[in-house]
Amino acid sequence: MDGTQALGKIFRKARKKQGLTQLALAAMLNIDQAIVSRVESSKMIPDFYTTREWARQLNCQDAVMINFLGTDAPVVIQQMVETLSGVAGFITMLGVII
Repeated sequence: MDGTQALGKIFRKARKKQGLTQLALAAMLNIDQAIVSRVESSKMIPDFYTTREWARQLNCQDAVMINFLGTDAPVVIQQMVETLSGVAGFITMLGVII
């Protein structure tokens, strides 16, 4: 299953779990119901911002992230946190020096 199919399945499952119709979800996202249908049937992938909001509205951010990052998502996230912590420390150090 490719990422497009997986994303459509994730969104459809999450929408149904919340008891929402495609029309209700479309209204929440301020998009046309036809877009919801096309995404859920794996005929299109929404842009990044729509995907992010869609995942937030359906409370399935983790599933979407794992879909994009693969099963290494926890490792990638940990590496990102460590990198950002290091950058923050460096910036703080620069502030002290300057």
